[in-house]
Amino acid sequence: MKRVFGIPVLLLMVNCGFLGESIDVESIYEPVEMTREELKSSIVMSDSKAVVESGKIYIKDDYIFVNEKNEGFHIYDNSNPSNPIKVRFLKVPGATDIAIRGNVFYLNQATDLVTLRFNPTNYSVVETGREIKVFTPLEVSPDGGYFTAEEGKIITKFIKKD
Repeated sequence: MKRVFGIPVLLLMVNCGFLGESIDVESIYEPVEMTREELKSSIVMSDSKAVVESGKIYIKDDYIFVNEKNEGFHIYDNSNPSNPIKVRFLKVPGATDIAIRGNVFYLNQATDLVTLRFNPTNYSVVETGREIKVFTPLEVSPDGGYFTAEEGKIITKFIKKD
């Protein structure tokens, strides 16, 4: 039996570029870029702040870690589960995920896998390791626009254009 593509399938193929055509879409976002040196020195512990766009949640012992997409992690003291208290914000530009073993944090920072030692008594962190270019670079904006970072820079997030 012979199969024939119907009009809807043919239109889909054209729209998706299957017939060699690409479609440029103007993005309402622009990339925020950092050099590798800026990225390495950008991890800092700061006072708590409001959650704007939450991501994944990680619970470890008496703490809750809430990802602020591509910004870092809100740290809550959860020793009283009926009243979690926001205590600090760990700024990590480009971060979207964390894993914890003991007092060691494993997190992504844009393309890098970073290891931090966490001191829960004074809420400090010290970088103890970094593997560069482990993760796929951020290149696609929330509306599907494609961007390539400038030479020597890494995209850490996208912001809406003014």
